[in-house]
Amino acid sequence: MKHIKFLSIITMFTSLSTLAAPPIPQYSIRSQSFNTARHVVGTLNDIHKFDQEKVYGLLTITPEYSRSFNPKNIVECLFGSTIANNCSTVAISGSQVTNRGANDWLADYFYLPTDFQSTVKFKPVIDHFLVDLNWYIGLDEWVYGLYFVIYTPLTHTRWDLHLDETIGEYGTAQYPAGYFGPATTAANFSTFTQYASGTQPTVIRQTVAGRNVTVALQGLNHAKMSCNHRVTTRFADLRAELGWDILQEDDWHFGLKADVAAPIGTRPNGDYLFEPIAGNGHHWEFGAGITAHVDFWQSEDRNTRATFYFDGIVTHMFGGRQRRTFDLTNRPFSRYMLAIRLKDTIDDNLQGNGITPSAQFDNEIAPVANLTNINVSVSIPVQTDILAMFNLTVHGWSWDIGYEFWARSCEDITLKCNFGNILQTQSWALKGDARMFGFIAANAVSVLPVNTPIALSATQSQATIHAGLNGVNTVNANIDNPQLATGDTNNVQLKNNVGILIATPNTQINTSIEPVLLTINDVNPCDSRTSGMTSKVFSHLHYSWLHRTDWVPSLGIGGQAEFSHQNSGDCNDSTKNECPRCAVSNWALWVKFGIAFE
Repeated sequence: MKHIKFLSIITMFTSLSTLAAPPIPQYSIRSQSFNTARHVVGTLNDIHKFDQEKVYGLLTITPEYSRSFNPKNIVECLFGSTIANNCSTVAISGSQVTNRGANDWLADYFYLPTDFQSTVKFKPVIDHFLVDLNWYIGLDEWVYGLYFVIYTPLTHTRWDLHLDETIGEYGTAQYPAGYFGPATTAANFSTFTQYASGTQPTVIRQTVAGRNVTVALQGLNHAKMSCNHRVTTRFADLRAELGWDILQEDDWHFGLKADVAAPIGTRPNGDYLFEPIAGNGHHWEFGAGITAHVDFWQSEDRNTRATFYFDGIVTHMFGGRQRRTFDLTNRPFSRYMLAIRLKDTIDDNLQGNGITPSAQFDNEIAPVANLTNINVSVSIPVQTDILAMFNLTVHGWSWDIGYEFWARSCEDITLKCNFGNILQTQSWALKGDARMFGFIAANAVSVLPVNTPIALSATQSQATIHAGLNGVNTVNANIDNPQLATGDTNNVQLKNNVGILIATPNTQINTSIEPVLLTINDVNPCDSRTSGMTSKVFSHLHYSWLHRTDWVPSLGIGGQAEFSHQNSGDCNDSTKNECPRCAVSNWALWVKFGIAFE
């Protein structure tokens, strides 16, 4: 059994796939501080020294600039392979557009005209400018081979979706009476970008048949798509290592080390889909590793030598509190759909086929993202970083070239017991393209005037980001549990609204008996889990002024190219123990200043 578990761990880190990952609502990255290559290049002549009798050390300052490439990989993780393979483009179209594409997003959800059309293209980029501060101190004066390292990068990180919207048809069609408000309603926005960036729509205030109705429309408060780059500047994690070179000779060593990281970077809050993060996502980390080197060739005077260096570390990332914005289970991009708020008290004697519904529209509409932004605890069982490097030293010159492998296992995400989410305290349901109001019919015997609007209990739990269930020429025919609606104290029929071309304007409208409400069980944290894996090649050229004695300055320049290994995963399949791998491919350049002392 132990052998099977060990093989499972190896498979988790080494199996590669060319399939694309499904869409995820939260893009997590490797911490800017967890970069062994940046820390060890240019240092081999000043660390793990043999036969020292006093404290020695090395202080380095490394400014670095890095920038992501291959934006399609990021699009695959954020939007799925369908969109990534379609030139990273999403089509937006309204419900009244003929021949809508099967993968179009429904413009009605975004407070756009029902005949609106546009395409939205994404080309995401992440870049960092950081200054890495690293202090290594050898403690041989106290314990032979003991050393301590502390480091952290001051990070300025910038994330940009490069959202570009091309309008095909601005559209002029209004929403028919009953769709949002009791009267025909003009669209709030003229571009998808307005909705996606969080612009607040105008409240609907209408008077129909002497009744004043106010419908509150919420803008998108979470999982927003910024039109401009988002930045944050923070120290990433504060990391420390305590190591002991237990075996050591003049030309080789083998050592063990313990690693701890304190979370001083940013904490994800889910307000933006592409959210800039400095650090590891606000996790405490603890782990252990090994270091080793061997001078496999050297000249007689030891001024010229070739060295192989190895550094490997494994850490556990403890549970950290975050806020994440989720989709509904098995409903990609449902966070951008609309939900309606319902109340328990029933007005105007609303019924469906003689049955009073359990809830009724409460005149408030909101994006699902506003309801599914939830406090969670996120932990990562295993993260590893493994480096193999060759070094050639000729007098004061030093050249490093090497390979680094990084991976982290799938996130464990649990809803916090005290998350206090809206779905626990209020009643909400998916709207789809259901009508929210019926009207007193012209041929009804009622104490209320003809056309008095009556709020319904209509919900569409099976609607998707692509379409509601009614279509163009039907009104509440395909809502949840449809029943003919009646209202008023005399329980008279409620008609379809007259703002749509139908054969019989007085046809009785449906309401849901019972409406299908959203609950916290409709949110599955598994949908947001990711793992990560990259391979990196790097090189660095360094010079030390060896003619100095107690203080030896040095200067070097280097760079890296890091490549993401993406795959698909099924976190609902317990037999596979995998989930989507998402990581950033990037290049970086740095300059390294150092001062060695004894």
